[in-house]
Amino acid sequence: MFGSRMVEGESVRKNVCRVYGVGRRRVESVCKEVGVMGSTKWERVTEKQRRVIEKHLEKGGKVGGEYRREQRR
Repeated sequence: MFGSRMVEGESVRKNVCRVYGVGRRRVESVCKEVGVMGSTKWERVTEKQRRVIEKHLEKGGKVGGEYRREQRR
C-alpha cells in the first residue's frame, strides 16, 4: 500500500510524517517499537517492519495538543 508514496533515500521519519500527517514524536515512538531509528533510510527498513509501522499509523496521528484542541470546541 505504501511503497509508491514513500521516497527511497529519505528517512523513515520524514516519509511517514509526510504520508500520514503524523507528528514526529509519534513516528519516533512507533519506530522504537519496531526497533528502527526514525533517521534510518526508508529502503533499509524490512517489509515486516513497514507493515507494523503502517498498522500503527492507520489510525491517523492525533498527538497531545491536537486532540485536546478538538475536544474544546
